[in-house]
Amino acid sequence: MSPARVNGPVLPLSLPQRAVGYVPLAGKFFWVPAGCYADIHELADASAGEIAVRELPGEHLEACFVAHLNPGKIVGDCLLVASSANDVVGGLQALHGAAQPCAHWVLRHCRYRREIAFPGTSALLAAASGANYFHWLLESLPRLRLIEKAGFALNEIDRFFINEAQHPFHAQTFEALGMPAAKLVNGRKDRVFRCEHLLAPSLPADPMVFPSWALSFLRERFLPLAKQVRVNRIFISRRYAARRRLLNESEIETRLRQAGFKTVALEELSFREQVSLFASASIIVATHGAGLGNLVFTPPGAKVLELVSPTFINHCYQKLAGAMQLPYVEVVGSLTKQPRKRAEEDDFVISATNLEDAMARLAL
Repeated sequence: MSPARVNGPVLPLSLPQRAVGYVPLAGKFFWVPAGCYADIHELADASAGEIAVRELPGEHLEACFVAHLNPGKIVGDCLLVASSANDVVGGLQALHGAAQPCAHWVLRHCRYRREIAFPGTSALLAAASGANYFHWLLESLPRLRLIEKAGFALNEIDRFFINEAQHPFHAQTFEALGMPAAKLVNGRKDRVFRCEHLLAPSLPADPMVFPSWALSFLRERFLPLAKQVRVNRIFISRRYAARRRLLNESEIETRLRQAGFKTVALEELSFREQVSLFASASIIVATHGAGLGNLVFTPPGAKVLELVSPTFINHCYQKLAGAMQLPYVEVVGSLTKQPRKRAEEDDFVISATNLEDAMARLAL
């Protein structure tokens, strides 16, 4: 098999990928990219009418689009979008934000992937970067707004592809939008989904950027579900977490309880209950975790105090709080052991003195 084509330099293939071309019928079970285009517009120009791109002017959506592939493919656990000829498009899914999408390692990865055909119209919602609550809420669900703005009725779409790991919040949010959860289809690492019609929306924005239209969409669609909750000072516990645990949580919880806080484990709440909790909150103290995506539902002026590990400082929730114009303070903890190989797994402690200082800065 010769190197795949690319608009410009040659797209090199790995040795296993090249071997697929020499083994009879192997191409039916091991997907190999035929080429790579830097963005959807270049692929559409080369597709002879198979792909249409609908731009979305207005509402600060100038950089957003919905690609309509007739047909199109979803590769693996929603990692890649490809044409029927297996030409991969940059700027979407795992290639979003890549400076050189055609040189990305994922294009050289060869594994068993059987192709499955889906009739009708399919839409891609999954965020390639993760299936957790934060990515679903802030990266996946706003793509429904893009699909609507492109002129497609959500109730006429046959299925919506999400990540392989499905959680209760996927079905709960879909049902809250008035759509049947039965339309959710999981991606698969060992599959290529060939869709008769595929709607592939762009991501709402670059990582850690929260456009106002996306935040407004979530608030407009979900805040009407909120019920009044009497608790307005909440401490989000990570007692069920397997990593990045607050080792002296009981000490911190005791101090916060004295200041009128109630401890809540979001794993015990439904999506509607989480919306209601944050919609009534005036002050949120939480260890860094996906549940802080619920800041999008907080009322104006709510205060945020985030507890973070010294080896894993990710400012996505600081930026989300900024986009929501919420007062925010970060408290950096310390380790009690040597750091792990993966920084996001490190457990840590928070100094009571540092907590008190942070509470004073927020005038708590």
